[in-house]
Parts: sequence; structure tokens; C-alpha cells
Amino acid sequence: MKAQLLFICSFIVQLASAQAIGSNNEIDSTILICEYIFKQNVDTISNEQYHTANFTLEIGHKCSKYYHKNTDKYQRIKSDPKLFALYSAELQQSLTKSSNHILNFKPLSLEEPLVIYNNFPEGYRTIQDVLFTDHYIYTEENTLQEWSITNDTISILGYLCHKAKCNYRGRDYEAWFTLEIPVSKGPWKFAGLPGLILKVQDTENHYSFTVSSIIKSVIPIEYIEYSGRKYTKIDRKKILKMEIKMRSIGLEQYTQMGTLSESPQLSSGANNQNYDLLEKDYR
Repeated sequence: MKAQLLFICSFIVQLASAQAIGSNNEIDSTILICEYIFKQNVDTISNEQYHTANFTLEIGHKCSKYYHKNTDKYQRIKSDPKLFALYSAELQQSLTKSSNHILNFKPLSLEEPLVIYNNFPEGYRTIQDVLFTDHYIYTEENTLQEWSITNDTISILGYLCHKAKCNYRGRDYEAWFTLEIPVSKGPWKFAGLPGLILKVQDTENHYSFTVSSIIKSVIPIEYIEYSGRKYTKIDRKKILKMEIKMRSIGLEQYTQMGTLSESPQLSSGANNQNYDLLEKDYR
């Protein structure tokens, strides 16, 4: 109980000391906003340990933005003193009224820091991510997957969907897209089909993305970099090698070895996980 109270107090202090948004540019406006349930198998032997998260896909006329909405709220609250005051008051009120100091709502946090700007700048992707406490940015060509469309169909959210297959960066995928929404977009880095991708998963069932809602809405799509941070520009494969090493040997050992070590080779005593990254072409 006491440890949890200290954690909440520390959380409030961290929010209070945060700085405002640094670079905040409107890069497009939305025509659709989609919510996807992301599911990741973190133990490929037992097939019983899954991590799930809800991601938002803002689809614009020229580009799209894929991000975690609660993480975005966390960042915006940190940057606005009035919002922070309201949030901290609600947090304190919830703590006061709760039994055994258990909150009746989940505090916001940087639980899913990944942000993908597809076709921004034009012809490229810009990706922001975090490893441990370090913030990284990298760009890559906005290369589309090479899909083959099959005759299989299913219904998702009432939309008739067609099946397509591809191999992308070390994984085989099956996707379901609908011609009823003729937008060549999808979750994460998926795109290039003649309709919106509503579901996609790899054939090993390690990763999946499933749409949960689709709404028509017009709001700005913002490219955001936050002040008070040091964004390190990095190569895509380099950050993948760093991530798999951190996940494989454990965070404590990884930080002791130094975060800039690229080699994914593990020691004989490493705590190997039954897990691999979404993109496997880092090897």
C-alpha cells in the first residue's frame, strides 16, 4: 500500500516537471479514424502469454498517423498546466476515495510510445520510438508490401472483406481488406491494397491487428516532437538489434553493457525469451 502511494506521488511529480510540446505541426487532416486492437504473443512456446494494446490510425488525404491514444493523452497533459491540474486532482480524489489505496482508473503513462507517420515526408515513413528511457527517430522509404489477393472472403464489422497475402521483413502475413472503403491504408506499416485493411496477422499467430471501430471525422493530423527530450536519429536495423538484445538478455544487463552496443549475440547465461520482433530482418 505504501509503495503504491509513493509511486503515485512520484508519478505526479514527474508530470509537474515536464515541459511543453516543442515541435507541433499540422501535416494533414483526417478523412477516417480507425481503432485497432494490437495483440502480441510474448511466449511462442506456451502460446498463452499475450500483450494487447489499442492503437489509433488517423487516415488523411496524403499521410497517416499510427499511435497509442492514451500515451498521446499522457504527453498532452504533461504539456498543459491546466490539464495537468485537473488530472492530478482527479488522481488524488480517486486515491482518497478508494479502498486500500487502489485507484478506480488507470493512470496515464508511456505504455506504448511507438508513433508511425506514413508518407511523411512524402515517399518516406517517420518512426518515433523509445528504448528504456532513450527516444529515437528514424526514417525509411515508404515501401508498400507486395500483396497477392485470394478468393477468400469474410465479414468484419459488417464489411465484406477479401483476403490477401504477403511476406514482409521476415514474416508471412494474411490480411483482410474491404473494397467498401477504397482507402489504401492499414495499421502499423501495412498498406497498398485497393481497400482499407481491417485485419492482418502473421501466419505463426505471433502478431495481429484487428479493427474495432471506423469513424468519419475531420481533425488535424499533427507531427509532434516534445521539448525537453533528446531525440537520437538512428538506422532502423540498428534500433531493432538494440531492442532484441535488450529483450533477450534483460533490461538490467543491457543497460550495464551500454545501449549503443549493436551485436545481438547472447552470452551463455542469457535469459532468452521465446519471442522475436515484428520485423525479423535485423539479422
